[in-house]
Amino acid sequence: LGPIFSPEGIINFDAWLSTEYINFWPVLLAVYAIFSAGGMVAREVERGTMDLLLSQPLPRYRVLITKFATILVGLCIIALFSMVGIYLGISIVNAQANEWGILLALVQGIFMLIAIASYSALFSCLFLSPRTTLTTSGVLTGASYIINVTATSLGPLSWTQKLSLFYYFRPLEVIHTSRLDGTGLGIYLAVSIVCLALALVIFERKDIVF
Repeated sequence: LGPIFSPEGIINFDAWLSTEYINFWPVLLAVYAIFSAGGMVAREVERGTMDLLLSQPLPRYRVLITKFATILVGLCIIALFSMVGIYLGISIVNAQANEWGILLALVQGIFMLIAIASYSALFSCLFLSPRTTLTTSGVLTGASYIINVTATSLGPLSWTQKLSLFYYFRPLEVIHTSRLDGTGLGIYLAVSIVCLALALVIFERKDIVF
């Protein structure tokens, strides 16, 4: 990584932004991902509106994919506004910043959020209950975050940190190198593909009682 502090002992803007904002950006948006993806099937079933959706001449997989794509669009819009806000802040304070690296760090965060949304969608199809889905997704995400923060102090169990999705989100490294972390990106994509594939299979075969 590049220098974090200037010769005067002042933290540079990239490091400050990463520490104070980008590190927590996907943590905050995880709530949106969990509620949106976790309720996209379960909430429709609870409200009794799923029969209306499935009565349309559309295959089930298309219903699920369309709903998930809407969530992805929402995440991208939020990321876009976040980036615009960061760029405006950089212009106002006239800070020296790696704008391309900052954008890539947000992209890395989006891929982590897609992974979280994917397993939330899986639980939504599996349980068909908003409360159970949100609880399971929330507990899993919270546990993943806690493991990432505390695992280094667990001695022989420190390896468990690598089980956390948050472990592979390293915005400061992405900003300094101006490259996406291939390992983290691969893990996020693998989790997303597996969970979405399982969600599609379950949703296709699930007996939904209205």
